[in-house]
Amino acid sequence: MGKPLSPEQRLDRYQKKHPNIILNKEFFQLHYCDLSKSLPDMLRDFGIPYATTQFCVKHFNLEYRGLKHPKTNKSGVEKRKAYYLKVHGVENCSQVDAIKEKKRQTCIKKYGVDNYRKSEEFKEYYRQTMRQRYGKGSLPNRFGNKNKAWEKVGPEERKKFGENSAKKAKAWWNSLPEEEKEKRIAVKLTYLSRSPSFTSKQEALIAETLTKAGIEFKTQVRIGRFLYDFQIGNILLEVQGDFWHANPKKYKPNDLLPRGPNLKVLASELWDKDQRKREKGEAAGFIVKQIWESEIGTGKNILKQLQTLINGENQIDQKS
Repeated sequence: MGKPLSPEQRLDRYQKKHPNIILNKEFFQLHYCDLSKSLPDMLRDFGIPYATTQFCVKHFNLEYRGLKHPKTNKSGVEKRKAYYLKVHGVENCSQVDAIKEKKRQTCIKKYGVDNYRKSEEFKEYYRQTMRQRYGKGSLPNRFGNKNKAWEKVGPEERKKFGENSAKKAKAWWNSLPEEEKEKRIAVKLTYLSRSPSFTSKQEALIAETLTKAGIEFKTQVRIGRFLYDFQIGNILLEVQGDFWHANPKKYKPNDLLPRGPNLKVLASELWDKDQRKREKGEAAGFIVKQIWESEIGTGKNILKQLQTLINGENQIDQKS
């Protein structure tokens, strides 16, 4: 067994293997540190093996980026986003409908529910964690049962409290710059679009029908402050609940629909909001269509309805 090479000898050996590149501190400072090139990048761009880059970076006392380093994570995230956008049209593979369905089926198979957080196993884990950390099974128990305290408050006091809270919330929201509003709305919409409860039974039925027919589509497509139920090519399809969107066949413009304990909205206001949503989608270059909850059929009739709704030159294509 020969005598181990000194760091200088190892560097000299690596340099002889790469005669067209000067393996000095400045080279690795520029490419590895400043340009944040990864080990695979160094191998692809210069043919420098992982071990060589790792040795040189440490030899020249430069900051080495492990897997948990912020720059490594950020670089990896951006690369994955670019790949998923290219292959699937989304930034995260979890947004792919086929992946969502696979996860759902896996949860049903393992836990009997479509979301792990609904399982008794998770609920028990949550309760045990809370007891270990806070000595109580839930935060309300830790800080006192607020529901019981609220029961002692009379109707007028509740109403007054709600009105004051609404005024403060509105004042706070109006004080925010438009850029901050858009940012917060985007975060909220992203969270809502990922919630299983955000998808209605009718939407799930249509998604299942399109999938079985081999028709490509996206769900919960965000444009500005609006989320659209489906995107099929250049078509945005909205599945309208009769009650939540006040189906004109069932409601008159001045009909009041409850939206909370102390809130009612006019049917005409809901129609105006849906119209603004339609105009936003059209301004983005899409054709916006809608189908009412009470109009959705069953089985094979759904696909026929969709083909009838979106016909002519805008007919959705069924893969062979």
